[in-house]
Amino acid sequence: MNLVRWTPFGEFDHLVRSLEQSRSPVRRADWLPLVDIRESVESYHIDVEVPAVAAEDLSVTVAEGVLNVSGERRSAVSDEDNRTHRTERRYGRFERSFSLPEDADPEAISAESRDGVLYLSIAKRAPEVAKKIDVKAGTPAGKAFDMAVIVLILLSVGAIMLDSVDAINAVYGDWLYVAEWVFTLLFTVEYALRLWCIQNTWRYARSFYGVIDLICILPTYLSLWFAGSQYFLVIRVLRVLRIFRVLRMVRYVGEAELITQALVASRRKITVFVASVLCLVVIFGSFMYLIEGGRGGGFSSIPNSIYWAVSTMTTVGYGDITPQTPLGRALATVIMIMGYGIIAVPTGIVTLELNEANRRAANTRTCPHCSAEGHLREASYCWRCGEHLYRESATN
Repeated sequence: MNLVRWTPFGEFDHLVRSLEQSRSPVRRADWLPLVDIRESVESYHIDVEVPAVAAEDLSVTVAEGVLNVSGERRSAVSDEDNRTHRTERRYGRFERSFSLPEDADPEAISAESRDGVLYLSIAKRAPEVAKKIDVKAGTPAGKAFDMAVIVLILLSVGAIMLDSVDAINAVYGDWLYVAEWVFTLLFTVEYALRLWCIQNTWRYARSFYGVIDLICILPTYLSLWFAGSQYFLVIRVLRVLRIFRVLRMVRYVGEAELITQALVASRRKITVFVASVLCLVVIFGSFMYLIEGGRGGGFSSIPNSIYWAVSTMTTVGYGDITPQTPLGRALATVIMIMGYGIIAVPTGIVTLELNEANRRAANTRTCPHCSAEGHLREASYCWRCGEHLYRESATN
């Protein structure tokens, strides 16, 4: 008995070959023509050897990315007239199928039968070039509209400020009143157009800027329903509310989102910082009450002492409460010096996060090779395929 070495993958390879043979492209074939497949720069070529097959007996079809070649070879000798002793040539139908590559153009296939060979030529599609799309901040008309709205906001806020000056109001009060109504009507039209053009009207109306837009126009209309002795007081309150109109300018600043991201990213650090400052002012206020309490100067209670510590540490220093003893003044000096250093802490935190948000901000450059987007602002190569993002400028 002979021993045969067992290979663990032998049976698996045999199974794969069996499946491949069962999936043979030859269907209902009496014989199998030989095929040569070649590729050139512009096309693919398939040469099918079909000797003694007439051109009218050949059929070439293409459907769903599969090229099918079929035909029939007929015997020129009739069995009724001759007695055949030996036949080695095969007759009957044949059929072969070929899956076309992705870049093959099924609409540009040519076939020619010559010298017992069927020559098939499949042209290649032109390679698709990534279309460069410039991302613009807005159309010229949109930019002009934004600038016009900003100018109107500044003029309306300026008119409100000038109207609060008694000397100017006495001379130009009527003109400022008319100007305010003109501004209000213009902003009303703009607000109505935004509600009409936007897809989700209710969502915009409840958003922050939607509420601000509404606050900008409501006070002037509400002032028509207030009269009597408290009329001027109500109008003054409504004028203060109309100052919120300046907040609408934030939407036209492109960097506002970066600032928001930096503040959100640094919220934990700022919270810890504010909590530390609150602890310090409570401690310093309590010390000042122990030192200055009962000696005049305004340190009559711990809350008053904490108020003094807050105004001193923030370098405001109203001067309504002042220490009287040398020890109290020494502690006040330490608090004031600490205040200058504390001011720099939140500035550094926000600046660091702002730089990080600016670094993470994606640019609008599209990869010329794979059309990938979302690259970092300082990126020079595509994050997906490694292609140079600025190869045009680099070659120039």
